[in-house]
Amino acid sequence: MRPELVGTIDRDQWSVTARYNSLRPFFLLALGDPAGTRLYVSSRTGEIALDTSRHERVWNWLGAIPHWIYPTPLRAQADLWRDIVLWVSGIAILSALSGLWIGLLRLRPRRYASGAMTPYRGWAAWHHLSCLVGGVTLLTFIVSGWLSMNPN
Repeated sequence: MRPELVGTIDRDQWSVTARYNSLRPFFLLALGDPAGTRLYVSSRTGEIALDTSRHERVWNWLGAIPHWIYPTPLRAQADLWRDIVLWVSGIAILSALSGLWIGLLRLRPRRYASGAMTPYRGWAAWHHLSCLVGGVTLLTFIVSGWLSMNPN
């Protein structure tokens, strides 16, 4: 197991953020260890700017990257990425609000003739009531993410 120079890169999925600009370009080294570690060594300063493992890269491709709409070509264009995230979040907020509104229209605190608060029975009733709770949670989650982008 000897370190191997994979190549020289300016920007990739893991080094896309602007905080690495003063260190670019990087020598990308594969350590050849069981963890699949890769080191990003600044060609300007010689310092190790970043390290990633295979485990981190796989889970990020499955989680953080799709969640934050974070592919490198889009993320490299910060203004476009921000606009897309804000628009997608805005559409998701409207969708969640419409689902909550429909669910609330079907909810009757004064009860239906059957004595239930929902017109549905069995699993459909559970779906209706649990989605009202889940919808509030979802809406809170989406709005907090949208606000974290500082839309105004």
